[in-house]
Amino acid sequence: MLNKDKDGIMQTLQCFFAGFDAKDGAVVKQAFHPQAFLFNASEEEAAQGIPIHMFCDNFLPFIKANPQHPWNQETCEKEVLMIDITEDAAIAKVEWRYSFLVMTDYYTLMRQGDKWLITCKVWHYEEPAQN
Repeated sequence: MLNKDKDGIMQTLQCFFAGFDAKDGAVVKQAFHPQAFLFNASEEEAAQGIPIHMFCDNFLPFIKANPQHPWNQETCEKEVLMIDITEDAAIAKVEWRYSFLVMTDYYTLMRQGDKWLITCKVWHYEEPAQN
């Protein structure tokens, strides 16, 4: 069961990654619980959070419409660093690496039926050290 669960979580994460890379909110929403929130731990406004529908319906279209935005300039390398599962609950840690930014994401996930959904995403970012 554990391998099947990890595979399901990886499938959910890959769905999010693919939707984000394409700036396609409809695909991103498939990976998230409809009431999910996103929090930026690197900003003072972090405590407010962003509902997933706002991220998908407002933020991603804004990025997609701006070809000069840094997230449209290069492909991001993503590495799943950890997945921990207890029954129908899980956490995952993912590092996103751009040349100009390194983000560490923490996801909480829950199983609904036979599908894993992200219920919360909290991230921290920093600029990479200059040589």
